[in-house]
Amino acid sequence: MTHGSESYCNSCGTRAEYVVITVSLPLPAEQFNRYFCPVCSLIVELPQAVEGRFVLQLDDNQTDLFGNPSWFRSQLATEVKRFARPDRAYALTEIPRMQIHCPDDESPMEPWIDYPSPRLLHCRKCRRRSVPMGGASWISGSVIAPW
Repeated sequence: MTHGSESYCNSCGTRAEYVVITVSLPLPAEQFNRYFCPVCSLIVELPQAVEGRFVLQLDDNQTDLFGNPSWFRSQLATEVKRFARPDRAYALTEIPRMQIHCPDDESPMEPWIDYPSPRLLHCRKCRRRSVPMGGASWISGSVIAPW
């Protein structure tokens, strides 16, 4: 899912527009671990627990919503599959928090433990982390990410 917003930097007052892209894997789950990049506003959602058979069936070659190859989703699928055990296909596979690097700027993504409380983004002008997520927003499914 993709949505965009505009906000203002609390430090320098610069108007900031940003697009939030959420990346997930096709796994049925009720609770998720979320990760957030404060530079580019990417969000990753991975299940906290899911039946092992669903994890084991994940395709190693993941695609984006448009069917294009996605190396980032493929990398996430490979990481998640490490936790599944073939001898326990119907048992819950717990997926612990892990270190994920942003595919855009390669910085470590932060665990978003208090989701959905707002996050602060880095201002492109003053470089301070003082742009609150929120404000006017729009929803779109037409953003294509290269990863």
